[in-house]
Amino acid sequence: KIEGSIPSFIGFLSGLKHLLLKNNQMTGQLPTELDHLTNLEVLLLEQNNFSGDANMICSQKESFDALTMFVSDCAGEKLNCPCCSICCEEGDKTCNAFDWEGNLDPIWEYGFKRERYSYEQGPKMWVP
Repeated sequence: KIEGSIPSFIGFLSGLKHLLLKNNQMTGQLPTELDHLTNLEVLLLEQNNFSGDANMICSQKESFDALTMFVSDCAGEKLNCPCCSICCEEGDKTCNAFDWEGNLDPIWEYGFKRERYSYEQGPKMWVP
């Protein structure tokens, strides 16, 4: 599990499409530099201990037109997110309990699709 806060240099990853940080032990406020990630399609932050608000994204929702899913622990009082797709209660392990995986298959980008993928159980990490 990842501990600590989201580093401010995350804003330099402007081409990032999927940021899946759910189910970790992250804390702190969301960095304002998240507003540079306008290519995000999926942002999953739930099951952490973030505080503050997501105004850097919600106030610029028109800039985040690709963002189709934004999930955080905003059903409680710690994190305010008026533009989240799903607001989970802190500690609710059943909220957004789907498997989310980014497609890192280079042939997918050229219109080819595999009929089936199989994954091993456990944590998944992609290292370039």
